[in-house]
Amino acid sequence: MAGAVTYDWTHVLRLHEVARGPMIVTLAPDEAQRARIARALDLVSLPSFTVHLTLKSWMDGVEITG
Repeated sequence: MAGAVTYDWTHVLRLHEVARGPMIVTLAPDEAQRARIARALDLVSLPSFTVHLTLKSWMDGVEITG
């Protein structure tokens, strides 16, 4: 496994958006982002990568499933 990993692929969500009700989010890095992720994780390649998440308000934070 690779050493320390710096994550430069981020997606900002505002907590007040989740407070209005469940929020479904799909994240899919583009080719350049996937190449950086693959290098950071010492992978030969990462031809596809999609994340489907459901965010719900929970206590004073957010519950994330997916």
